[in-house]
Amino acid sequence: MAPVIRTRDIWQMMRVTTLISHLVRSLGNRLEKWLFGYLRPTPAMPVLVTLGDVTRTRAELIAENVLLRQQLGILRRPDKRPH
Repeated sequence: MAPVIRTRDIWQMMRVTTLISHLVRSLGNRLEKWLFGYLRPTPAMPVLVTLGDVTRTRAELIAENVLLRQQLGILRRPDKRPH
């Protein structure tokens, strides 16, 4: 014998799924706002980056230059994929 599903049971299930849907959407919105607020650069960021650049050693600058030149070389290759 098949189980009987009453109309009241269907309405209760719909309310529960709607409630869960609203909770998940609300949590997603709050998480999105928090992430965007947390990841947004502060107005002082350029100053801090500049101070960090001033204190870098010559060896660090040369290493970064080598890596950037290597990336430019890859970008300038006629064939973009390695074989």
